[in-house]
Amino acid sequence: MNWGPIRSVANALGVAVLLVALVLTVVVAVPSAIGAESSYVVLSDSMSPSIEAGDVVVIRDVPTESLQEGDVITFESSREGGPNRVTHRIVDVMDGDDGLTFRTKGDANEEADRSLVTPSQIEGKLWFHVPAVGRAVLFAGTDLGLVLFVIVPSVLLVVSELYSLYSDATSDSGGGNRLR
Repeated sequence: MNWGPIRSVANALGVAVLLVALVLTVVVAVPSAIGAESSYVVLSDSMSPSIEAGDVVVIRDVPTESLQEGDVITFESSREGGPNRVTHRIVDVMDGDDGLTFRTKGDANEEADRSLVTPSQIEGKLWFHVPAVGRAVLFAGTDLGLVLFVIVPSVLLVVSELYSLYSDATSDSGGGNRLR
């Protein structure tokens, strides 16, 4: 059987998977490379079904005056245990004596959030989100993730290089160029 075409397709598929993984890594690790302010892994289903736990949200900095009802924003929220980031939808924009404030709500929540969001709390507006990629990001931060994503590939690289060196050394010592 001629394996040439199958090998070519497998190589092309491997390159495509590698490119997608590289782009997703850049989006998550260095969002400024694509013009975004930052990216975060969503930890709860409060925005379900539009944004699920384990998705990555990519946000852009926008003037707070441009925000309107229906926009999805990420903001700092103070809760028990310290500050955390929340990504919710604006359900009301209020312009009071103290300036703009925003009432937010998770799409899956029955009630709006208790606290109003001030412009100083807002980190940005949702630009886009990438489903499920955050699960891999969170897994990479575990001990098993470190082993699978860093240690195993490093060991395989070292073994591959040692094998190449051994193959080169044994092929050169087998007679090489002899004069007759």
